Amino acid sequence: MESKTVPSLLEVGGEAEPPDIERLDNDDVEYEDVEEQLEKFRRQWKEELTGHQSGQTVSEKVADDDEKEAAALFLMGSKLEQEGALYEAVSFYRRAMQLVPDIEMRVNFPMKSPRERQESESSVDSFDVEDREADLVMKFHHMQLEEKRLCYPEYQQRATHISALPVEVLIYIFKWVISSQLDMRSLESISMVCRGFYICARDEEFWKLACQRLWGSNIGKVKKYGTYRTMYLERPHLQYVGCYISKMSYIRQGENSVDGFYSPWHQIEYYRYIRFFSEGQVLMMTSPEDPYMSLPLMKSFDTRSAGMMKGLYKLSGNRVTAVLKRVQVQETTNNRYKRNYRNQKNNSDMQQTFHIELEIQSSGKRNGHKLTWVTYSVRTCYRTTSEETESSFELTNQAYPPLLFSRVKSFATSSNSPILS
Repeated sequence: MESKTVPSLLEVGGEAEPPDIERLDNDDVEYEDVEEQLEKFRRQWKEELTGHQSGQTVSEKVADDDEKEAAALFLMGSKLEQEGALYEAVSFYRRAMQLVPDIEMRVNFPMKSPRERQESESSVDSFDVEDREADLVMKFHHMQLEEKRLCYPEYQQRATHISALPVEVLIYIFKWVISSQLDMRSLESISMVCRGFYICARDEEFWKLACQRLWGSNIGKVKKYGTYRTMYLERPHLQYVGCYISKMSYIRQGENSVDGFYSPWHQIEYYRYIRFFSEGQVLMMTSPEDPYMSLPLMKSFDTRSAGMMKGLYKLSGNRVTAVLKRVQVQETTNNRYKRNYRNQKNNSDMQQTFHIELEIQSSGKRNGHKLTWVTYSVRTCYRTTSEETESSFELTNQAYPPLLFSRVKSFATSSNSPILS
């Protein structure tokens, strides 16, 4: 097999063609044009970017100037408001809000440093877990020891602030807030004012006095509960700043009409009120009037009203035993009925004593807000014959439903005496 070789251009007698110089020059020109266009695009892009940043900086500067002017106007309005010039203050407030609508949230008051504003925070979260609450009390206590002050005024004022009072005076004021009626709910409300008040309200002295007032010598040992406050919250006891109320209703037949075709029926509703006092006194009243009309009569133990019963009670565990007698009300009569009134007085020779026993229960998560009937009896003594009779009432759920506690704010508007040991 013969091998064949491919002849080159020189071997066939031809000359190699030189490269096309004109075409190469055109390619270089096109490449330079692309580079120039790319460089031009880069310059334009940088100029646009620089211009956008400068424009944004100018707008931010204008916004900062408006905010500064609005803050100055708002602070001026606040100063005028403190001085009593309300009309001028409103004018400054309006001008400030026209510049920055939410200037009130942005302005920083110069009268207080950020540290002082942090110290005067008044909101205190409520904790359900006892150990977390104890840690919070210890934390606040250490902070107060470092500052050596109970509280600070949130805003500057001309009048003397309550923080100027000694701690002993504040504790005595808190005892008046609790009062002899053991208004511990008001003490809890005070604890939400600031850290210092929170620490004072958690002082074991207050809760120990309350427990001693409730159970006396039967207070028991505090080790079971850990603290006296926990004992007060978990152990069954009565509530004093309010009244236990139950509502009863029944239907009875009315008088028949003349023609005999119509037989009316009436729905009768009435209320039973029981109020306990921390001194061992108790009031009980049955009335058809609604609570708005009847509760003012239960404010004081010295009240005298028809249908009212007064007595004493004793707390033993979760049971309350009370002995009551009817209040003697002297009725005013005219001359026409004096003879009948004298005859009725002479014929009324019996004296009734009521004995009740109630069980303290919880209503939901509220300790001591429900009373259920255990026993209810009446002992009647006839003075002329010295005869005594005793009868017990049938405690049906319809006639004697459970009594639920209702807090009455008017009972806590004033204090007669502080809580004492």
